[in-house]
Amino acid sequence: MEEIQGLFDNINKETIPRVLYDELCKHGDDRSSTSYTDKNGKRITKYGKLNPPFYTKFGNDGSKFRMLEKYYKSHQLKLENGLLFDENHKQLNKKSIQPYFKEYSRGFKEGYRDFQNDLNERNSVFEITNEHIAFKVYSRVIGFWTTMGQIPYDLLLSTKDFQLKAKTKFNIDTPLIATKKDYYNGGHDGGTFYKAWEIILNNPTIFESIFKKNENQPITSDKVKTDNDIRWTGTQTELIELTKALIENQSIKGVQRDIILEFSKLLNFEIKNPNKLITDIKKRNIGSETLFIDKLKTSLLNYITKENIR
Repeated sequence: MEEIQGLFDNINKETIPRVLYDELCKHGDDRSSTSYTDKNGKRITKYGKLNPPFYTKFGNDGSKFRMLEKYYKSHQLKLENGLLFDENHKQLNKKSIQPYFKEYSRGFKEGYRDFQNDLNERNSVFEITNEHIAFKVYSRVIGFWTTMGQIPYDLLLSTKDFQLKAKTKFNIDTPLIATKKDYYNGGHDGGTFYKAWEIILNNPTIFESIFKKNENQPITSDKVKTDNDIRWTGTQTELIELTKALIENQSIKGVQRDIILEFSKLLNFEIKNPNKLITDIKKRNIGSETLFIDKLKTSLLNYITKENIR
């Protein structure tokens, strides 16, 4: 397979339409900034808008792939803090993690290739137009399959006995089980996401109108009224965080917008701008990515502990 080029190779970022540029920047974690010294001699830094995402390129041991910098930083922080374990509960390090990166690489390259092949596939009872293909590319970066190459560590495999061992031996509360399958799946998602953006950035005039037409479509209150007495008492952000987690775990399948709408109906709760809420979650600092889910975990563990004491 040919070397996968950088996302911005041969592209003038200044000519990218604003609606595409802004959406792309949502996936980064680097902001423009200006610093100055105030009249009291205090150094002040003000941060501006997000810059386009930077992809880290790997080439060691045949592991040629690109990963969003923010996911690489998050991964390395987990590794350095000793949070990653293999399926035999052995703690992973920089050397032992390399075979997992090879699987990520394999998944990335196959995902990159598979997405293009899928777009070229014409076996359908309906006529497939270029407009259909363009919307499929758009849906890859906006719609249901919005995973971008993050690795889906399996917390469920961290059994209660192992959690106790990790706490006692390593002083770790939430050990993460890393499997090569998870790294492959993360790489495959990253490859398809990367390819979709590559197509978009190389065909900006085609996709500008699609993005403008579909941006910030709200879910209005007249669509969420039902006759049941179920009520959501949390915030919009908490409901989106929970719903998005269920979608990404593939516990629920369907179109993301439809899933959010059905949850809104069931819980009699209006979500005004789901896309913005999801974007805000993506921007969270490392360690604060899953605030509500962490809260739910604590509540459930407290319940289990109380029940076991009885």
